[in-house]
Amino acid sequence: MGIETGNELAVLTRLGISAGQGHFLGKPTLEPNDWATWSALAPEGTSRARHRAPEPRMETRNPSTDI
Repeated sequence: MGIETGNELAVLTRLGISAGQGHFLGKPTLEPNDWATWSALAPEGTSRARHRAPEPRMETRNPSTDI
């Protein structure tokens, strides 16, 4: 959801919100179908790559030592 009207921007400003996005502030710069390609091609070291969830760890158990 984004900021679509001046009234919405005014309310958010009164609430102390200093950042936002939406059609009222600027039109999208990519076609919707381009987002999947753009996201998939994010190079290593970018924000998207840095914030990727870690791979799950396999927990190994040893019945002879686990109590």
